[in-house]
Amino acid sequence: MAFPPGGEFDAVSRAGFDVFTLSFSEEVLLETGHVFGIPTIQDLLGKTEVFTCHDEEMLALRNVLHGFRLAMTHSSLQKGNYWLQGQLKGEIPTKLVSALSTALSCSDGITFRLRDRALNTALACIEESADTPLTVQALCRLSGASERTLQYAFLERFGVSPKTYLQSLRFNRVRTDLRSADPRSVRVVDVANHWGFWHMGQFAADYRRLFGELPSKTLGK
Repeated sequence: MAFPPGGEFDAVSRAGFDVFTLSFSEEVLLETGHVFGIPTIQDLLGKTEVFTCHDEEMLALRNVLHGFRLAMTHSSLQKGNYWLQGQLKGEIPTKLVSALSTALSCSDGITFRLRDRALNTALACIEESADTPLTVQALCRLSGASERTLQYAFLERFGVSPKTYLQSLRFNRVRTDLRSADPRSVRVVDVANHWGFWHMGQFAADYRRLFGELPSKTLGK
């Protein structure tokens, strides 16, 4: 899997599961890519997020990673350990780029399912917070999805961004509350503030544009 800036992943594992992580600078990946005639790492990854690697390439990558992990349990990346440094700066990124360069993308279906799941979770969070105005950041936190993932998901389903969707929802809930309110005891500003609208001039103009009347006309209808 390849994650762009701001990307994220979630996973389910059994008890006792360990994660072994190696990090490479962009410079190392660029130098390695030139060996395979790949100008930039972006040219290799494109917009693909999930890859299916050839068995031989994947086996070679696994073997070199396994050997590196075993060596690390008995040694360290000290200046004198040229073998470990050579593996980290040369052999491992070479095997990684080699595997990716021969991979077959299967991202489309998987990415769509992930976005669909993220969207359904986000909509459930919105429903559970029916009496509370939500920001996009809060929605990301509650749904466990990145802003980028929700952006694509909402655009695919509704044709609008999460921000526009939430703002439209807030306007509609303001309208619902105004129509059921008693104008003798409820003020428009209080309802608007409850749903996160603080600049009343802009709020009134946007409300009129959406519903064809000022919020004061809706109150108590």
